[in-house]
Amino acid sequence: MENYVKFETVPLKTHPEINEKWVQQKIDDDPGILGSGELFVRQSKEKASMLYKRISLFILILILLVSCNKNPNMMEGTVMPSSLDEIKAYIDSGDERTETSNRITSIRRLWHENKSENFFLEGSLASVMQAIGERDEYNYWFFNALTGNGFVMLYHPEGGSYGLTSLFKPEFVTRAFEACGYSSLYIDEAAIAANPETVMEAIKSSVDRGVPVITAGIGGVFSAGGDSLDEYHPCWAVIGGYDGDDLLVNVFYENIETDEIGYVKAVGGLEKSKGIFILKEKVSDPDIEDIYRDIILSIPDKLSTSPEDGFAFGKDAYYKWAETLLDDSLFEDGFNSWDLFGSAWVVVATNGVFFRGDFVSNFMVDLLTELPDFTVAKDVYNLYLIKMYGKINDFQRVFDPDMSRFWISDEQLKNRGIREEMAGYLREAGDIHDEIVKVILEYTP
Repeated sequence: MENYVKFETVPLKTHPEINEKWVQQKIDDDPGILGSGELFVRQSKEKASMLYKRISLFILILILLVSCNKNPNMMEGTVMPSSLDEIKAYIDSGDERTETSNRITSIRRLWHENKSENFFLEGSLASVMQAIGERDEYNYWFFNALTGNGFVMLYHPEGGSYGLTSLFKPEFVTRAFEACGYSSLYIDEAAIAANPETVMEAIKSSVDRGVPVITAGIGGVFSAGGDSLDEYHPCWAVIGGYDGDDLLVNVFYENIETDEIGYVKAVGGLEKSKGIFILKEKVSDPDIEDIYRDIILSIPDKLSTSPEDGFAFGKDAYYKWAETLLDDSLFEDGFNSWDLFGSAWVVVATNGVFFRGDFVSNFMVDLLTELPDFTVAKDVYNLYLIKMYGKINDFQRVFDPDMSRFWISDEQLKNRGIREEMAGYLREAGDIHDEIVKVILEYTP
């Protein structure tokens, strides 16, 4: 047979010239070599492309699922806790302890120094910064803005509405530290339970360095009457000392006996902590003007916080509050006025102070002084202060015409007409959030 040719096997992966791309090009140049014509080639390429896309998408989804299984917080955008090795490394980096007790004397007491400071994480953050001698701008009002508490209303019909940071989110603390240029340790509840001695040693090490520790929850604290305050909310507190294995903490409670600095002893306090936060070294020196700008420009993101655990935020919070006021079944005999009205009213009043500039250290006053040409901040300030809080003032006048009593009586809350009028003002206040978001999103430097 004259035209007999013996085929040679060519390894496409290793051959220096002939590979898959070469073969594909030959088919494109002369589809007839396959014996099925051009149509076959076109369909084959389209099917191959579609198959490739589907396989790629499947692999991407698989990677994400595996990653999220390893890191359950990945989808939620929360921070990962520090490892045991990181905690031990922090302890080892400190001096050897020679004392069995110690306490930081430059602590800033939560709430007691200013009874308008009703958000206790922000007070805790400010206390840490004061203790280490940081810049004056890192005060309560600054952190009230940084966390979003000053801009975001929160409401839950069953109470517990002590501001946005009454929810336990570790990123509130770690991102605040990061914004100020610091790295930190976050020790979660599981690590506290599994390694209590190591965690206690890390806390003591921080105190010995003169740096207070923030805890999300504290146990072993009792009122002057002997009642346990373990379950009292909110839970953020500052650990500023230790006496043996007992912690010395600064909490917001008023009916409590403290030492001259403001500490109360917490016996076994870590058992109720959801998380421990320890400030480490300073890694950068951020420009305060950049922080101010970022805070204002991030307001839309904070206002769009999704409902969680029955809580509503921003505009939705005002509408939820209004909806609750219109539910007659909630205001029958024996209703809880604090849950339905009081705690949310405290949040509104606290943020009212934030915008009215009643104190020299008020954040918005500081920002506008530092950035007089940052026009969007002026617009935001006016929308909150004049328009939104104008509606809140109208809201208060419904039950307090002289604006002198602040509080509403149970009898007034039972009155459907009063509640309807208040609900109307709440919805109008909520609608102003749309204007706030619009003016920020339209801003161009």
